[in-house]
Amino acid sequence: MTDQSQPLDLMSRYDTLNEGVLRAVLEEMVDGVVLINRLGIIREVNPAVTRIFGYERKEMLGANVSLLVPSPDRERHDQYLRNYLQTGQGRIIGVGRTVHGQRKDGSLFPMELAVSEVKAAGEHLFAGIVRDISERHQFHQTLALFRRAMDSAYNGIAIADVDAEGERISYANAAFAQITGIPAVDLLGRSLTLLACEGEDGQTCTAMVSQMRTGGSMRRTLRCQRPDGSLFWNDVTLSPIFNERGEISQCIAVLADATALKESEQALRRSRDALERQVEARTENLTEVVRQLRREIEERTRVESALRLSEQRLANAQRIARLGHWEWEIATGRLYWSAEVYNLLGLGPEFTTPDYERFLEMIPGDDRQRLQEAIARCLEHGLPYEIDHRITCPDGSERILHEDGELVYDDEGKPLLLRGTAQDVTERHDYQNRLRHLANFDPVTGLPNRTLFKDRLQHALANATRNQRLVALLFLDMDQFKNVNDSLGHMMGDELLRQTAERLLGCVREGDTVARFGGDEFIILLENIEHSEQASLSAERVVQAMRRPFRLGEHEHFCNVSIGISLYPEDDEHPEDLVRHADSAMYLAKAQGGAGYRFYTPDMNTRAMERLLLQNQLHQALELGQFQVHYQPQMDLRSGRICGVEALVRWQHPERGLVPPAEFIPMAEDTGLIEPLGEWVLRTAAREVRGWQDRGLPALNLSVNLSPRQFRHPDLPGMVERVLAESGLEAERLELEITERLIIVDLEHTVDTLSRIARLGVRVSIDDFGTGHSSLAYLKRLPVHALKIDREFVDGIGQDSDDAAIAEAVIALGRTLRLQVIAEGVETREQASFLREHGCDAVQGFFIARPMPAGELTGWLS
Repeated sequence: MTDQSQPLDLMSRYDTLNEGVLRAVLEEMVDGVVLINRLGIIREVNPAVTRIFGYERKEMLGANVSLLVPSPDRERHDQYLRNYLQTGQGRIIGVGRTVHGQRKDGSLFPMELAVSEVKAAGEHLFAGIVRDISERHQFHQTLALFRRAMDSAYNGIAIADVDAEGERISYANAAFAQITGIPAVDLLGRSLTLLACEGEDGQTCTAMVSQMRTGGSMRRTLRCQRPDGSLFWNDVTLSPIFNERGEISQCIAVLADATALKESEQALRRSRDALERQVEARTENLTEVVRQLRREIEERTRVESALRLSEQRLANAQRIARLGHWEWEIATGRLYWSAEVYNLLGLGPEFTTPDYERFLEMIPGDDRQRLQEAIARCLEHGLPYEIDHRITCPDGSERILHEDGELVYDDEGKPLLLRGTAQDVTERHDYQNRLRHLANFDPVTGLPNRTLFKDRLQHALANATRNQRLVALLFLDMDQFKNVNDSLGHMMGDELLRQTAERLLGCVREGDTVARFGGDEFIILLENIEHSEQASLSAERVVQAMRRPFRLGEHEHFCNVSIGISLYPEDDEHPEDLVRHADSAMYLAKAQGGAGYRFYTPDMNTRAMERLLLQNQLHQALELGQFQVHYQPQMDLRSGRICGVEALVRWQHPERGLVPPAEFIPMAEDTGLIEPLGEWVLRTAAREVRGWQDRGLPALNLSVNLSPRQFRHPDLPGMVERVLAESGLEAERLELEITERLIIVDLEHTVDTLSRIARLGVRVSIDDFGTGHSSLAYLKRLPVHALKIDREFVDGIGQDSDDAAIAEAVIALGRTLRLQVIAEGVETREQASFLREHGCDAVQGFFIARPMPAGELTGWLS
């Protein structure tokens, strides 16, 4: 293992760069740099990472890198890393790719990620270079949307660059190429003069360009000739585009094929002229009249062809929008469907005649009745209608149509036909259903969330009132859930929540509600119960179910629950108060050791307020200097001399006096205050113990407890080193105590951290040994110096042969592993004699002395 307190030498192979230059580069980089070890634990980040993800540096250091990965991708991300470490092959190493990241506030964003292997100071690391491409991603989406819109436009659109040499086309959409008859690729670089023929139309086009260059827009109808020689008419609009300096840099040309309209105008003009000539020349040859009629028929044919083209374009638009139209003649009953209606219904027009009854057969019963009623109201009262209904297609698939209809009347005001549209809105309905699900269900566990739970609680209370039954709320909080998130990562935390949800669902009846209330809190709603014992039985089932170990990847984890129970209408009649009462009862269950349940009682409100007040005062206690360090002496059993002291924090409350540690230590752990408080205790105790030695008192060893949260802090070894340097206390005089339960949460992290501490010369002991999951397999791997026999076993010496046997076994184990053994909680001479006879090294407890403030201890030592 490398010394993680030292800076990582990532580029030592570049002799021309010193560490300061490299670190300056990392500090000033726009791109984020994340360093992780083989376990996925974040070792270092540069400032750009904190800006990109919204976390403080200290929040990320020591956390699993899955913290920065969206929930659905975390497991896959970890699998990529494990696969690469096992095989040396992986898609994420040495390859830049676009993925999604997740910020602290939960929002997702696109980013470019490049991962490389780094070996620094003998440690195998991975470096991830991260670039936030949200703006680029949004720009490309907008650009793609613009291109699709331009290419789907019916009108021709082109953009030309404007400079002193002329106007050259730099972009043209598909419609522009189709109208002009010139392939899009051949249009690039061409002059805008291609928009018109020579002569008068060419002069008009030149005038339009000149007007555009002065900042104006013009619209004219020009005649143009395609490369194949065919003539056509264009409705042309030219408009300038200004750059940021207010200069014309481009112009946009919009074309609409006006050939059909122009030909229609010409045809009408010719028809009018012919009719005038017919009136003036009544006696002209009949052959000329027939010839003129033939020309009129030809013109009409061309007009009808243009009309068919427009109808074809309309059909294409309806196909793209999944929108069809229909007409139903009231008098004859004849029904007409557009081509897209056939597509929506999954029917072929060549085999199917539009039939109203067949259409109704495709609609499920309830929806069919609603549609028939809407049509009946429209026919009877003339009311237009809109309705969404299901249809079952011939292939068995089910779609959702949005249908609207209205009456059309003849000149006399009588209903002539019913016409309307039908559109496939299945995707829109599916999206709305997903939104409703997200609004009412927890995305991790799939359970109802707080919003849906409140709605079900309202219904349950109303039903209970009508039926004169009870409703019970079981408020659950998972004990030590934060340990999983902090040590194994959020992906394992989510997996623990999912497994917990499955167990809770297996403990309730069908019809009861299990909801996730947020974080590691769940709530169970028991409806229609007759007596409170039913709530007790349900709570007991939950407690027993949660005692079984959870399997989280390669780890086995134990996680109990604390449960608070409130009853309706006995405890309250308001939903919010029932939840609050259950929450208060849960806190009492947690304060009494967890892994159990308590019913609400009225005095719990007072306790809850006192607990909240105490928690608020706890945040100010450190600043106001209300904490004290008391010391309990430790005696060497061989010499009978005082060999050391254990530092114990006490809170001297200005009104309540000394607050028991059992009341404020869990609060400090939950709120995060335990880290600055623990550092203050270590710093204060080290300074005072060194001061006693300087004043001529015997040199003593100092023992200080580390909380789980302190131990998981990545800078713990560095903090210990700074305290030793500032206080002057010799490293071998300091002993840090950790609990046995803390070790098994993440053995690799424990070994690494303890090794770094041991290299400082500081001793490490395991507190409460024997009360956790004792295993020689982990004990032999740890750089530990001492074992502390828990007071639970010391209490039974002389009374319980099993406790005495356990104490004797721990002493024997310590001797075998060459570890010092200390017994705590020694209160009688008999206990001390037993421990001395069996080879215990040192003891502490009321038999020696109670914990006492520094001033009292120095007098006692003297």
